[in-house]
Amino acid sequence: MDFTELLHAFFDEQAATQLGQAAGLDAPAARRALDAALPLELEALAAQADTPAGRHIAEAIASLPLFESVPAALNEPDGASNLQQAGELLLPALLGDQAGTLAGQVAGRAGIPQDSAARLTQMTLPLLLSLLGRFGVNAGNVGARLGEVRGGLAQPGAAQDRKSTRLNSSHRCIS
Repeated sequence: MDFTELLHAFFDEQAATQLGQAAGLDAPAARRALDAALPLELEALAAQADTPAGRHIAEAIASLPLFESVPAALNEPDGASNLQQAGELLLPALLGDQAGTLAGQVAGRAGIPQDSAARLTQMTLPLLLSLLGRFGVNAGNVGARLGEVRGGLAQPGAAQDRKSTRLNSSHRCIS
């Protein structure tokens, strides 16, 4: 399983719904927010991986538990709160300049309030780092492995969008 498949399986619909509830979003808004946030977070991590922050990324990955699933992490005592607090600390330390603009970008792309986008991105960062650890990212390969996954995310709705575009294009040709 490549990282994109692993990512989409980990942040599935159940995960999106539960993260959305914790961030004050309904399921469709949470899905849009995750689809916006995860590539942005991965891109920011990859951009920092070959800087001195790369060492901090590897340390954060090593220090976080390898969460079995998003629901399992959220069902821990104070799970959502602990994830959000971890994200609040990790975002500025690991994402550099992009940490300050991430919630605004997610809010704009997903059409959600910025405070909900901030809560969601804070909760997803520790989960994403844990998933990177499960994928084998460590101090010895953080730059190379993050480079491999950089920009490699296919949006879950992209295939459906392409199918709809083809159908609409075919329909216009027939009309």
